[in-house]
Amino acid sequence: MHRFRVPIAVVIILLAGVGLGYWATLWWNYFHARSVQPAGPPSAVTNAPSRPREEVVVQNPTLRRTERGRLAWQVQLNELKIAAGSQAVAAAGMREALIYDQNGAPIIRLTARTARGNTAQRDLEVAGDVRAVSQRGALITTEKVRWVEKERRLVCPQKVTFRSANAAVTTVGLSYYVDQDLVKAPGVVRMYSGTNKLVGRELVYNVKTQDFQMRNAQAVFNPEQARQLVAPAGGRP
Repeated sequence: MHRFRVPIAVVIILLAGVGLGYWATLWWNYFHARSVQPAGPPSAVTNAPSRPREEVVVQNPTLRRTERGRLAWQVQLNELKIAAGSQAVAAAGMREALIYDQNGAPIIRLTARTARGNTAQRDLEVAGDVRAVSQRGALITTEKVRWVEKERRLVCPQKVTFRSANAAVTTVGLSYYVDQDLVKAPGVVRMYSGTNKLVGRELVYNVKTQDFQMRNAQAVFNPEQARQLVAPAGGRP
């Protein structure tokens, strides 16, 4: 019987081919796995830190809000920031804000350092050295004011000073109903007229007529003016 002998050279070639095929398979699997690698388990995606929201910055914008075809209010700003995917807006360097009456005429002018609002709502909030001036010359100074369009009023939640032609009021928490020209302050109120002072609660003050109502009022008169009030005509008491 003759034995079939495989030449050594053929064996070496076969072994080399098998080795090359094995390494080629490993390399192909590696690169294929990298190209189709899944994003990872749901838990890894859920727990991954969220990316910060991008902001859109607009320079020197004017924001306007209309109600039933009329201009309700507008704000002139130095800079406006809008967060992507959010309805909230923030503004810095506010120049002025104008609030309009039912006929579209400006009725209140506001100046402050910052303004904030929401594009889904009609309200407007300003803060920082706020000054509000009405068309009748009434002046409000405070640190924060919110305009509630639905009720047509300025809300001053902090310490506030209100001045009209013949009176000044200091209190904490005050509302100014601009269409009626009414000021309402539920807390302790100090009202000054000249050198005289009234202290009481629950003030209702009509800016147009200058009539007012106040509960638990205590009057403090200047002594000289008090003597003039009770003195008979043409002589001293």
